[in-house]
Amino acid sequence: MAKIFGDMSPVDLSNLNHELESWKKPYFDSKKDENGFYDTQKNTITIEDEAFKKDVDRVKVFLDSLEETGNQQSSEEINGVTFYYNPQEINLTEDLMLELEKCEFPDEAYTLTIDNNQEVIIS
Repeated sequence: MAKIFGDMSPVDLSNLNHELESWKKPYFDSKKDENGFYDTQKNTITIEDEAFKKDVDRVKVFLDSLEETGNQQSSEEINGVTFYYNPQEINLTEDLMLELEKCEFPDEAYTLTIDNNQEVIIS
């Protein structure tokens, strides 16, 4: 983990954390009261929450992908969405980038991989 995130500043790490659904959901579910405070009963999440499980799975896929490729990941930002990929596996052609530009993505980051039929998988 330190090899991946060790060079990031506290602000960058905080921004990365704020991209996770398990941060967004409780934050936006807890409304500020008249004193400007958030409801602490609504701004917590447990390991049983689906948002947390989904985020853990997404991070695990990313970390597994880094391990498999020997940390040879590259990234490309398209329409505000970051796509991580192994340049030895995927050739991010102009056509592929144009296809990604056309799509709507609800999350801020995805991993691109190749299946057995050499089709691009977005996860």
